[in-house]
Amino acid sequence: MLLDQFAKEPLKSLQYAERYVNDGSPSGFAKTTSEATSPIGTSSSFHLFAATAPAKLFSSLGYIPTWPGEELQQEWMLIHPDMVSAKELLYPQIRIQPMEKLQVVPTSSGRTVQFVSRKSSDYVKLHYKGILGRFERDLPLRKAFIGPEVSQIIETGFREGIIGNEFAIMPETGARVLRVPNQGCEWGMVWRSSQAIGPTTTKIQYIIPLFSFFSHDRFAPKDPLLLSQLISLSNQPPIDFILQTLLSPILNAFFALISRLGMLPEWNAQNLLVGIGEKSDTVAIIARDLGETDRDLQILRARGLRTDFTTSPFRCIDEKREDYYAIHSLKFDFKLGEYVITPLLSTTAQLYNIEINKLQEAVKDLVAPHLQDLPNDFFPPGNIWYQYKNVMFDELYYYPCKEPKYRPSG
Repeated sequence: MLLDQFAKEPLKSLQYAERYVNDGSPSGFAKTTSEATSPIGTSSSFHLFAATAPAKLFSSLGYIPTWPGEELQQEWMLIHPDMVSAKELLYPQIRIQPMEKLQVVPTSSGRTVQFVSRKSSDYVKLHYKGILGRFERDLPLRKAFIGPEVSQIIETGFREGIIGNEFAIMPETGARVLRVPNQGCEWGMVWRSSQAIGPTTTKIQYIIPLFSFFSHDRFAPKDPLLLSQLISLSNQPPIDFILQTLLSPILNAFFALISRLGMLPEWNAQNLLVGIGEKSDTVAIIARDLGETDRDLQILRARGLRTDFTTSPFRCIDEKREDYYAIHSLKFDFKLGEYVITPLLSTTAQLYNIEINKLQEAVKDLVAPHLQDLPNDFFPPGNIWYQYKNVMFDELYYYPCKEPKYRPSG
């Protein structure tokens, strides 16, 4: 894929890159939705369904626009086409009906879709019963509500000017959950704005998923990687571009969220995007899908910030947990390290014949100052980091490794 396409058609190019300039997860697990709704399929779009039921069966948080259900007479919940026959929704007061005007395209995650049938190009994350990738993708109340909660906290951080200027989010504005009586089932959806918010978002001309930087176009595999095209246009040495233009703002935002807001993000190449300016310069690192964020109660208490959340104690951690330090390592060393930093460094090293050890040491130099803002025992003691074993979710566990790749060892 060529950068010129993004400049000419930003939205269509983003949607194309989501689906087809994507080599997949480093884990290798690729279970996806049905052929008609798959991100890697050829269907240009599909329509959603709606479940309607009495309002007493729903719980909501934040803002969800009314236009998707303006034709419906009851409270509503959007349903993925693959889920219309789910037995959990077989309840006398629940009605499932097609919404043919609500045309959407899938994003890389499959169960999160983007509207193409309205002026709004917002997203909605849908409850999906079963495994996508290697995890179950259901959305009970606590999983649905945490994203809007974290969005509000980060937006406060923007207003107070305590997060890096080059950071932005696609805010999750609201969530809704349908409680099915007598089944103990909670069926949710999360609304995500397509308008990124942050200090520099007005400068964004187009947006590229981070994984597309180092992935090949499925239909134009001979096109140069987007990373190399951006480096060429930047007139920067490759090392400066990868370290200062890309990784430095990512690391600044990651550690600012932890040390200043007590939010421990889980970032991989799928939930980070890059906002590009009119001069093909990187103007914003954009995070999305905020529901995997942990709240670090020890840091929140130390900063005098609130520790009570609608979703507590879900994704709330503190020093009383046996795996408290391992979680920190899994979020940074494994998720950010192996899913973001490693592919960026490996691709750069291969493209420009640079020793990867040199790049790894340079990343450690970027990380070192941030550690001063964290508790001394934030990461595991000694020369240890943790990663997950590469297995399906029901067998998932982590194990220690020696010599952290991207931070000075303790």
